[in-house]
Amino acid sequence: MSLDPILWALKDAPVADSLERLILVTLGERAARADGCTAFPSRDTIAATVMADPKTVQRVLQRLVKRGLIAKGDQSAARYIRADRRPTVYDLLIPYAWFPNPARMNDERIQAGLPPLTMEDRPDIAPPPDRKRRSDLGQPRTPSVRGDSQSRGPGDSQSPRTEGDGGTESPVRGDSQFPAGGLEDPRTTPVITPEEPPLPPTPQAPAATPPAEGREGGRSAALSDIEQRAYDVLVLIALDEPRLTLGERELVRLAPLAAVWLERGADAGQLRRALTAGLPEQVGSPAGLVRRRLLDKLPPVRPAAGVGQLPPWCGCGDHPAAEFNPRWRVRDGELCPTCHPAMLGAA
Repeated sequence: MSLDPILWALKDAPVADSLERLILVTLGERAARADGCTAFPSRDTIAATVMADPKTVQRVLQRLVKRGLIAKGDQSAARYIRADRRPTVYDLLIPYAWFPNPARMNDERIQAGLPPLTMEDRPDIAPPPDRKRRSDLGQPRTPSVRGDSQSRGPGDSQSPRTEGDGGTESPVRGDSQFPAGGLEDPRTTPVITPEEPPLPPTPQAPAATPPAEGREGGRSAALSDIEQRAYDVLVLIALDEPRLTLGERELVRLAPLAAVWLERGADAGQLRRALTAGLPEQVGSPAGLVRRRLLDKLPPVRPAAGVGQLPPWCGCGDHPAAEFNPRWRVRDGELCPTCHPAMLGAA
């Protein structure tokens, strides 16, 4: 997948409506190369992507072919798909003049065994036809005449008539209150709504300690002694190797990782060799490379004194590896009581 077909379909393709653009972007996403060729998503896949009916998608594809935005491509690219399910292979006819770097695009075609494209192969595409305007656009609308069923009759009790012309008038405020026989509120005291008890105060969390990066200069006063040593070593490495230029905050974040090296017995020279050996000519993210090497090349923990060491060999056994392997330290068919580790431990 290349980004060029998607950008052309999304921004510069002369489409007539939004559905054409969505379908063209879907084809551009599935194009195999930067030239926009060899895109063969199925009709159902396109319909699910653009949320349209498959028959509508087919009609839009036909319009795009007719106006020269796409064309049928090399159908053998989809030959591995079963014949009754094989989709049509399309090429997006991106104009040659649109490509910002046509030489790179043609190099990709040559590597694929295809001839380079030219201006004649990919001419400019005509703009889409103007959309049809409504015949009644701009004309005043004719108001509809209400029927008799929607107007109240002269005998309507809710439309009091006035004397004279037979029109209606708004009732005077207060007419809706019946003058006699109505219910009156017997309460003489005002209604008091009970107040809800106040909520207990929400306990406030203690103020967070500002991070080390937010302090003055980015240096953390909480660095331990060994972390401070590791910080100083990283500073010297960053100053000597331009490809590993690190900022103050990055050094503070990496110092604890480098301190683990020092705790495991590594010195500044070993740390420098691990970080600078075999560097590429250009390093895109010095902090990420240093962090990755500090984690991947971390030396193992040194065993405690005496662990894994054999007692001195007393000359027992007739096997040449008896000096280095206690398996062969035997005397008269039994484990040697003088130099075999198991016998010395038992004693």
